[in-house]
Amino acid sequence: MSAKHSARWLIAVFACLAWNMLAPAAAAPVVTPLAAPAGATKLDNATCQTCHDGSKSDVSTTDAKGKKRALHSVSNDKMAKSVHAKMQCVDCHKDITDNVSPHAKGTVAKADCLQCHQALWETVKKENKTAEQPGLGRVASQIDAQKLSIHAKASKDDPTQTNATCSGCHDSHAIIPHKIGTPEHAAWRLAVPAACGTCHEEHLEEYSRSIHGKAVVDKKDPKAAICTDCHNVHGR
Repeated sequence: MSAKHSARWLIAVFACLAWNMLAPAAAAPVVTPLAAPAGATKLDNATCQTCHDGSKSDVSTTDAKGKKRALHSVSNDKMAKSVHAKMQCVDCHKDITDNVSPHAKGTVAKADCLQCHQALWETVKKENKTAEQPGLGRVASQIDAQKLSIHAKASKDDPTQTNATCSGCHDSHAIIPHKIGTPEHAAWRLAVPAACGTCHEEHLEEYSRSIHGKAVVDKKDPKAAICTDCHNVHGR
């Protein structure tokens, strides 16, 4: 290489070095956080209770129009004693797929006591564990009887609804077995006439005037006759 070419080559090298030293540093690449995957939605009982906790003074939400709407409240104490205590909310409420308010409308039907219990009983029978789950067997028998009862017939006021549903009489979050003779069992018996009376108002008035009703309503005697002593509510 001639001296002339060498000089030009050195000038080019120094020029490149000078440019790199004087040029502003390149901006650091922007990293955009990845959105949480759809399956990351947390739907355990604790999360559900942040909104539905019955111990709170205000169990409500605000809809898209800014209107306040009451939510179903669930008592942690009662749920802990319930036959459903070990279950997760979404085991029954399969239509709930997110933890936002209001919940997105899913394609799965809302919680249905009959379908759930029938499916459980069929599973128990296939596994030959009926002797281990007598409670499920009793519920299955009650469902069979209820299907033939007047409670399962279409309502005259709204033919799309039945006269009565499980949740209309039972608080599914507080189904607590009570031993006969305990204060809890006595309290349950005293509450039965009022529960039936929410639909059968005229019958409740008649009952309240009777000797049985006066013993229950006025004297708070849990040993007096109540509706379910004479009427099989799952088979009427």
